[in-house]
Amino acid sequence: MGGSANGLEAHSTILYSIDGGVSWNVVQNNLANCLHTFAGTCNDWHRRSFALPSDADNQPDLRIAFRWTEDGNTNNNTQDYALGASFNVDNVMLSSCAKPNADFDANSTVVCKNQGIVLRTDIIPTPGVYKNCLSTLVDNCPVIGYSWNIPGATFINGTTAADKNPQITFAANGTYTLELTVSSCGGDSVITKTNYIAVSDCPPVADFMADNLNPCFEPVGKLDTVSFTDLSVTPFAPITAWNWTFSPATVTFVNGTTAASQNPQVTFDAAGSYQVSLQTTSAEGSDTETKIAYFEVISCECGSGGGGPVIIWSEDFDGNGGAGSNWDILNETIGTQGDIPSH
Repeated sequence: MGGSANGLEAHSTILYSIDGGVSWNVVQNNLANCLHTFAGTCNDWHRRSFALPSDADNQPDLRIAFRWTEDGNTNNNTQDYALGASFNVDNVMLSSCAKPNADFDANSTVVCKNQGIVLRTDIIPTPGVYKNCLSTLVDNCPVIGYSWNIPGATFINGTTAADKNPQITFAANGTYTLELTVSSCGGDSVITKTNYIAVSDCPPVADFMADNLNPCFEPVGKLDTVSFTDLSVTPFAPITAWNWTFSPATVTFVNGTTAASQNPQVTFDAAGSYQVSLQTTSAEGSDTETKIAYFEVISCECGSGGGGPVIIWSEDFDGNGGAGSNWDILNETIGTQGDIPSH
């Protein structure tokens, strides 16, 4: 082996040259894998594999060499000088692999700000061909590295840009391009998906219901308390505020609830048709649901002057047994009210 060797160290070394042997570089040194103290203990074969550096790719003048260098020191444990140590090389095989077929997807491509996204790689192993002077072997080339390039993303849950299936979030609205580089002994495969992830605000969707749409506002003894149930949903960020409004505004919040309660309770102060609106707010924005003419509030007062329904009385007793008698209207609130003459 001619030429000079950069980085050559004592004992067994594998080297390569890309200029036909003019200069050499170390791939791996100190290959010995046995006891060095006594002669005969190294008489074993050991299978070793080494990856050539990337500058060796597609080099027409590539050379590979093996070398044993004695250090000349008879007082150390190697004893190589005293024993005339050396090593043999047999069955050298060179491999070539196709670049990996790489692809990826995400569990969601339309997301909210700060929503977690899981990226999933789909790698198809490519065959590797191993050759020497006597035989050819075929095997798969394993993936040895992943590298994600995602401007604007933050890696979360302990994952990094070097993970196979990382998790990311985006803090700003927009569309984002993702790039994945997958490496194997055959080289690097790069796949880019432009504007693959769309990020936007995700405000809640407001909705509600009430347990009584025709409540009484009078008399006091029959005053109805109406309970509201918030049915709003949010795709990501939790709802943090509620605001209830009524038109007309003649309502009273009761039982410790207010217009800012999630599920308030109210009584109505006057008859008529009422419109109700609920606005819900989260970190992603607000939404308002309005129900027009949702309530028809009525008076439940009975008897004359009470605004209640008019009661028509009619009697026809056989044999005129009730003729000449009078009938009274009994109102639970104001007592007996007037007479009904017989007909």
